Amino acid sequence: MFRKIHSNKDTGATLGAELKRELGKYFVRPGFYCHYVLNKYPLTFFSVMVISILLSCILSFTVMRSEKPGTLPVFSKTAIGGSSGLAEMIGAYSALNEVTALQNRIGILARKDSLNAGDSIEVIHILKRIDYLRNTAKSQKKQSNEDRP
Repeated sequence: MFRKIHSNKDTGATLGAELKRELGKYFVRPGFYCHYVLNKYPLTFFSVMVISILLSCILSFTVMRSEKPGTLPVFSKTAIGGSSGLAEMIGAYSALNEVTALQNRIGILARKDSLNAGDSIEVIHILKRIDYLRNTAKSQKKQSNEDRP
């Protein structure tokens, strides 16, 4: 029931040998003809080969030459809507993160039972910084609205 099947493998058979055996008969006559013509007119074939190489070089350096890549166009800020863009968004995000951190610091100071002089000075500086960031954001928004058509 479970018999091992033995096959008669030809260990000398390779892909090249099999292709030659199957398709070789179609290439024998053209091969003999090409060999005969090349032996009869060697100077002609050598001349044609050299002329082809020279013609290819001439064409590649003159007619087929690729153009130099052009530079990218430069757009004015008014054409793209002022200074809006990735830089402005990153600036706004960093300002928002800074305001959030300052608000957290004020919350920590507000939870204290009593504030000393250093804490009061720190709260004043934090409030001034928040006001500065708010005014900067307003002026940037106003400037970007004026730049747009």
